[in-house]
Amino acid sequence: MTHQNLEFMLERECKSNSVNVPKSPYKSHSEEIIANILDRHNIKYSYEKSTCVEDKQDKERLWYPDFYLKDHGILIEYIGRRKGEDEKNYSKRIEAKKEVYDKMGVKYMFIHPEDIWDIKEGKTRFKKDFENYFITKINEKITKGHNSKLIDANVKTGVFENYKYGSCVHN
Repeated sequence: MTHQNLEFMLERECKSNSVNVPKSPYKSHSEEIIANILDRHNIKYSYEKSTCVEDKQDKERLWYPDFYLKDHGILIEYIGRRKGEDEKNYSKRIEAKKEVYDKMGVKYMFIHPEDIWDIKEGKTRFKKDFENYFITKINEKITKGHNSKLIDANVKTGVFENYKYGSCVHN
């Protein structure tokens, strides 16, 4: 099984095994795992909070990053594969997000399916060391220090306290 099909297989598996389980607020099982780890470590976060960004064409856009650690000013994006998405388009999508976040001076981290899941002989297993890896990555971002802080997109002055550019429009 390719990494490209991993997220879809997991989603299908979750749905088939969760007949009496309430619907999760998260878009994927992987995002739910990330949220559970943040909860276990008492790390406050918001999920898919609207955030105003300026894209590569300098147009204001409203994005919804997966997780935002407000106390630390860190965005966390789970970058799962879209159905039928090849490696080239997957890489382009990641690079586009990196460029926008770098331009804005935000601390961010990307989590990929292969960070969480191990595929061997067609079977998908949760990586037991993912939680330690994930928390270590967060701590590294915290200790690097960065003075940017996100502002709710409803605040019309901009995305960051140090990055003001006007109102964000819904495009």
